[in-house]
Amino acid sequence: MNPKSKGSIQEIVSRRIRMLRIRKGLTQKSLAKAAGLHWTYLAKIETGKKLPLLKTICALADVLNVETHELLIPQKETQRKLSQKKEELIKIVEDSTHSEIDIYFALMNTLNKKRAEKHACISE
Repeated sequence: MNPKSKGSIQEIVSRRIRMLRIRKGLTQKSLAKAAGLHWTYLAKIETGKKLPLLKTICALADVLNVETHELLIPQKETQRKLSQKKEELIKIVEDSTHSEIDIYFALMNTLNKKRAEKHACISE
């Protein structure tokens, strides 16, 4: 199989990294810097010209705040798993007491603040 053909690991990784970077509002330069890479190397990864090493994939996943394996699977599979998790979370909340919901809410607010702080540090 051609390494750049549709469905190849190289094509999946390049598309996922680019899509997640754009969703996070990061430039190639800011993502590359935060992951300890040169921006031209990241550009080659995103265009499918280079297949990154596993340690590079791990570093990018960390900065993008996703699990490493999420960069290695097509978006449709990731979306399906995410939908299942959302349904499970909704079920948990529906079956919870008011005090449990307060705890979940406080936890989610804390996580959201930490994510915003981390994003602010990356953007600088």
